[in-house]
Amino acid sequence: MMDNNEYDLAKESLATLKAEHDNLPFSLRSAVAAGDAMEIVRIKQRQSMIGSELGAAELLLARANINRVRGLLSVAHNRVAAAKTCSKETDAVTSVALRVLDDERSRINQEATAGIVAIHRAEGDVTRLFNELRAAEKSLDDLLSDVA
Repeated sequence: MMDNNEYDLAKESLATLKAEHDNLPFSLRSAVAAGDAMEIVRIKQRQSMIGSELGAAELLLARANINRVRGLLSVAHNRVAAAKTCSKETDAVTSVALRVLDDERSRINQEATAGIVAIHRAEGDVTRLFNELRAAEKSLDDLLSDVA
């Protein structure tokens, strides 16, 4: 896998070849104007070869870019996997905590319901005792009125 340094080198190499390719016509004109036959032959040979070198450099840059993107995708995939793992661990911890809290809520709800039932029973007992007290008072009043 290529790293960013190799990508940058491939990019720089392609830029250098493109600059040379773009400069060749000017160099050829200068050689023709100077009448330098050896330089003209050398530039023409270079012109015939530089096309394939440019293609190879473009291919190398494309491969470097693909490998760089694959590396970034791999890093992103690893981060997603780590986040999923963390999420699963968090879910496991929170689900246990939620179960404990739900159990506690259920226990408190049962105690509250039992307390309400006890209050209603106590109210019934108080009402019954109050009625018995009224009946006893009436009986006492009746006895006192009979005695008087």
